[in-house]
Amino acid sequence: MTARKGVSARKHQAILDAAAEEFKEFGFQGANMDRAASRAEVSKRTVYNDFASKEKLFESITLKVWRQAQAATELTYHPDQSIRSQLMTLAEQELALLQSADYLRLTAVLVAEFARTPSLADQAREWMTQEESGARRWMGAAIAAGRLNTQDADRATAHFFNLIKGQAFWPQVVWHAPIPTDSERAQIASDSVAIFLDHFGLDHLDRDSQAQRSNRESPN
Repeated sequence: MTARKGVSARKHQAILDAAAEEFKEFGFQGANMDRAASRAEVSKRTVYNDFASKEKLFESITLKVWRQAQAATELTYHPDQSIRSQLMTLAEQELALLQSADYLRLTAVLVAEFARTPSLADQAREWMTQEESGARRWMGAAIAAGRLNTQDADRATAHFFNLIKGQAFWPQVVWHAPIPTDSERAQIASDSVAIFLDHFGLDHLDRDSQAQRSNRESPN
């Protein structure tokens, strides 16, 4: 039974890999389930047993990418640890995911297809927003504990990851830039956390308050 399950899992993965190449080459409208079966070296029946339609196949690829991102950004908030150290952990986890060639390849397929077929992007966004990410939960917990200078966890989460992805995701997906080295990733993590805390950290709030007090106390 275990051996049979192993073979099935390998075939399932082969179909997903082949489908990714099929969508990348022909787009969603031009992709063909029979060609995907041929690429995966499995029977057409095997493909249709696992995926009832081309839409389900594309959705499975999207879900795989989303699950990878979810797992990478899972982090429990710890009230006894510094905000900076926890954000560094979150940044390092995200950067570890973004150095995966397989993840970048699949994401590039989705980005290209979402641009060609906005309705697919709308569908994906609809069911993705139904699940809260680990990073969003962490931001919410940090805000509830009064350790970030915002009440908008969604905005804080988006800003944090945009700082990282602007250097270690979009250049690779759009321009095929090299994946950052270990030292480059460390610098990206450090810079992203510093910039984020400069705006959302309590030190930022303290500096503003001090500046306001200084202005009030300064002689005209």
